[in-house]
Amino acid sequence: MASVEDSDVNEYVFVRTFEEVNEYPFSDSLLLVLCLVGGYLLFVLKIGPAFMKNREPYKLKNTILAYNAFQVALSAYFIYLTGIPMVMAGLFPKRCCEEDPTVRKEMLRCVFIYWLGKITELADTVFFILRKKYNQVSFLHVYHHASVVLGTWVMFKYSVNQTAVYAGFINAVVHVIMYFYYFMAALGPQYQKYLTWKKHITSFQLIQFVTVIIHQIISLAVTRCKHSVLGIFYVIYSCVLFYVLFNNFYKKSYTQKKANGTKTSSAVDKTQAETQNEAKTQ
Repeated sequence: MASVEDSDVNEYVFVRTFEEVNEYPFSDSLLLVLCLVGGYLLFVLKIGPAFMKNREPYKLKNTILAYNAFQVALSAYFIYLTGIPMVMAGLFPKRCCEEDPTVRKEMLRCVFIYWLGKITELADTVFFILRKKYNQVSFLHVYHHASVVLGTWVMFKYSVNQTAVYAGFINAVVHVIMYFYYFMAALGPQYQKYLTWKKHITSFQLIQFVTVIIHQIISLAVTRCKHSVLGIFYVIYSCVLFYVLFNNFYKKSYTQKKANGTKTSSAVDKTQAETQNEAKTQ
């Protein structure tokens, strides 16, 4: 693959993939990914509720504690992984880090692990269904999980670049905070009294979306590389859409309630089972 560092201007292509992608499992299985997302939607919207119709909600406290601890550890590990290519290439690399085989290898590994992590997060909705917390299975929640699994696979296959790694890094930081909150809230009332900062998790997510958009734009301005139009549009579109959806959730959950003089429930008043979807992101 020819280097693009000699170009004076950015060159854009619709998609851009690398031979190393084919070394990863599921890299050539779009149908399998579509079946995974379709199966998820079918379960949470039809099969799951029908299965639970005449059943008592399952008690999954220990399972959810273990799950949240796993997500904290996985997000922390991803922060470590993404730190490698970010240090090697820089926050706003002026050279094409995709052209460096060593950096490219680390970058592909990061995005693939990130995608696997998003698959495990589908369990969030499964837990809601099995515990009959149907009010938590909102459009925002379901769309977020389904679109991120599918979109991340497309990014990995056709449009991986250094800006995608940065977006994953920021998302992992937010997820460490978020799943730690859920873990502590699930331990019981004796710990929930310390968790009065629930609404700030959504604020972190809103900041995340703005930060990723700014980083995407600056990277395009300073880097002379073959940027994939598909990747650019996907990242910006996703961040803008999620910003609107999460900001709308924030206003309904906190701003409007405060303006109407109603008291929002604190972490002491809710278990992790009732709050886990209130601040969910990519």
